[in-house]
Amino acid sequence: MIKRLKIQFIFINMLLISIVIITAFTLLSFSFVKKMENDSYKSIDEGIKQIASERKDFPVREGVLPPSDNTALGMPSFETFYILIDYYGNVVSLNTSGITDEIDEEEIISAVNKIQESNKKKGVIKDLNLRYSVYTTDNNGAIIGFIDISYERSMIRRQVIIYIIMVVSTLIAFFFISMFLSNLVIKPIEKSWKQQQQFVSDASHELKTPISVILANTSILLSDKNSLTEKNSKWVDYIDLEAKRMKDLIKNLLFLSRADVSKEQNVSEKFCISDTIWESVLPFEAVLFESNKSIETVIQPDLYIKGNSGQIKQLISILLDNACKYAISNSQVKLLLYEQNDKVMIEVNNKSKPIPKDELPHIFDRFYKVDKARSRTSGSYGLGLSIAKEIVKSHNGKIIVSSDKANGTTFKVVLSKK
Repeated sequence: MIKRLKIQFIFINMLLISIVIITAFTLLSFSFVKKMENDSYKSIDEGIKQIASERKDFPVREGVLPPSDNTALGMPSFETFYILIDYYGNVVSLNTSGITDEIDEEEIISAVNKIQESNKKKGVIKDLNLRYSVYTTDNNGAIIGFIDISYERSMIRRQVIIYIIMVVSTLIAFFFISMFLSNLVIKPIEKSWKQQQQFVSDASHELKTPISVILANTSILLSDKNSLTEKNSKWVDYIDLEAKRMKDLIKNLLFLSRADVSKEQNVSEKFCISDTIWESVLPFEAVLFESNKSIETVIQPDLYIKGNSGQIKQLISILLDNACKYAISNSQVKLLLYEQNDKVMIEVNNKSKPIPKDELPHIFDRFYKVDKARSRTSGSYGLGLSIAKEIVKSHNGKIIVSSDKANGTTFKVVLSKK
């Protein structure tokens, strides 16, 4: 449980930190990309203004260009060039001084035609790595400014790589910090948990002796009932019954305490689970018969698993005992054992009052009882299913429960054959 708490703490901590860091660096990357884009458009604008001042026959309409801004002047040198188009859409002038070697004039003319067809004032021609901006002139012509964005894209790629390295490095650093903090946070909980487990174990061991003495004395008294009055015999019977219940409770607490502390209960012996379940079923046939119930078994023969046969017997006894207690009168308890996809499946079903859906997640909790009143009369402490879960867990399996009015309550155990 402590290990699981540490993992949960680290996971939640890293999840929250990852969201914050990734969001922050994503915003930084986005702002960097937008700045590069805006600066490239500013470079085009400055060039357009210069052309408009030199070419009086292509005056740019007033108010179209933004005011001069020298923030782009400190940028790296971008390759820019401009095309003048007359009223009829013909190319009047092609300034090729800024065209890179990878782009020829034919490609530029083709790009101009695409721009005219699209009617977009700004955009990017991806296959040529060019960003463009179109400005209308007073003579209904146009000046199209182009800028090579190869350098811009390479800068963005480098910046993104730097951000990724920073994100990964930061997350790794926070991971180790989270591990350190988890140890600090969990340490008092772990100490308290170990003290609790030690107390339960010590108390259970200490209680075993007086309980054994009580049972021995009641056994002696009950062996000679003639020496007891009828009234006294009844009180001795009560003491004997409660002492036996207390003995079972101590036994269950010790089992769970050992299961929490270590994995010593894992036993790697191969045994026939089919025979083990047959042996576990036989004692319950008489119990069910006396309570006007019956049992149906479908057990696939010669199924073998690796584990602890004694614990599997205890598991089946717990599930069958639970089914017997809560099955309605004149109903049938069903037990199935079969192989599926290299797994051994055990199902125990009984017709009973459905377990409420909000109770199902807690059915395996220690001391949890669905029917509190009936649990007391049936001698249940709410530890049986907790023990069943620990046994299944020690065999690297899983146990699930389903309950509804139509099918009753079914406990399904999945165990590996290896």
